[in-house]
This record gives sequence, C-alpha cells and structure tokens, in this order.
Amino acid sequence: DAGLPPPEALVAGDVDNGVFALEESTDGKVISATWRGNVVAGSCGREIAGLWTRTSDRQEARFVLRKRPGWN
Repeated sequence: DAGLPPPEALVAGDVDNGVFALEESTDGKVISATWRGNVVAGSCGREIAGLWTRTSDRQEARFVLRKRPGWN
C-alpha cells in the first residue's frame, strides 16, 4: 500500500546441503511464514529459488533471492 511503511519480520534460517530453510515471524512469537528453496544449479550459491508459504492460510508464492554485487 502506498504511503505505508514496509512490513517488518524477524527471521531465522540456514542453508544445509543446498537446501534453504527460513522461518519468518511478524510478532516475534509465532511463525507467520516459511521459506523453502534450493540453491540454483550453476549459480555458485548466488541464487536461491523456492516457495514462500504463509502459515495462517497456506497462501503460497514463488521467490528468487539473488546475492547483490559487491557482497562477499
């Protein structure tokens, strides 16, 4: 929504054997969404693609995370 600040969330996650897992909480107490994905083959770990799922209604959306140039 225009004029509103972006939503904030606390996150915790990791990458294990090329599998990305992250949990998101908008209130700091309850998991509000999960992110599950895989490191994209040939990306040298610079790109992760997967599925975001909101826990309250199981709404899903695909995502792609890319490492920004200049970050080591």
